[in-house]
Amino acid sequence: MPFFVAKDRKYYQAEDLDVQLVVMGGGIGLRALIGGNVEFAATGEPAVLSAHLSGARLQILFTSYYKALLWLYSDPKIKSIAELKGKKIGVSGIGAATDTLMRDILKKCGIEGGREVAMLALGSPEARFIALKTGNVHPAVLPEGFKFVADEAGLHELVSFLNEDVFLLSGSVGDRENLIKSDRSLVEKFLRGTIKGLLYARSNRSAVLPYVVRTLKVKEAMPRKSSICRCPVLPAADTSMRTFKGKRTARRSIVSQSRNPRR
Repeated sequence: MPFFVAKDRKYYQAEDLDVQLVVMGGGIGLRALIGGNVEFAATGEPAVLSAHLSGARLQILFTSYYKALLWLYSDPKIKSIAELKGKKIGVSGIGAATDTLMRDILKKCGIEGGREVAMLALGSPEARFIALKTGNVHPAVLPEGFKFVADEAGLHELVSFLNEDVFLLSGSVGDRENLIKSDRSLVEKFLRGTIKGLLYARSNRSAVLPYVVRTLKVKEAMPRKSSICRCPVLPAADTSMRTFKGKRTARRSIVSQSRNPRR
């Protein structure tokens, strides 16, 4: 969201930048960044971390949120996590944040993901939503855009990961190390414009609503009722890891799985 705010309020233009915002799926955007087809990519920290561990020379420049912008939706007949035993759960990929966090939720309820519940790697949010609607999975982990679509479709929200005691950097900007070194001025200008967009959104929560409606193409009533416009951003004064002492981190699990894959 900070990117759309920054473009609309001409923060990028003030930095003498002509920024084109191209909507891509997370995996496609990351591949475009690695391949040099885009200068920056808005992505989740786990995706950048996994790519870096696989040899891609990427860095995270900026991150907006310290909570996972994810929700678990199911058929309305399913009312609790306990009812998921023997069911199939749609996630983006095995070892991805959607999978790691979902397994944590299941474990809290005494259910082992992958053994008592099938974890299906379905890729994009669109594929997960369609699989949920058609009954090919019973619940699915969906990101913020599809939360509103799921609400409109009458699906049941089982879990809001915003309410879970987990620290996960999201709304991040990734970049290639060679661009950071070769064109530092471009990187600094882009970051200044983006941070201005984040600060505006943070201090004008009600003003963010039109951006949510326009960007996600949903009815105004849906985000107005949702907590997403109040999603916790990183504090301005202290963005260090000290702020989150005692929080469980998805990052640790993802790194562990990347180095010691179980499947």
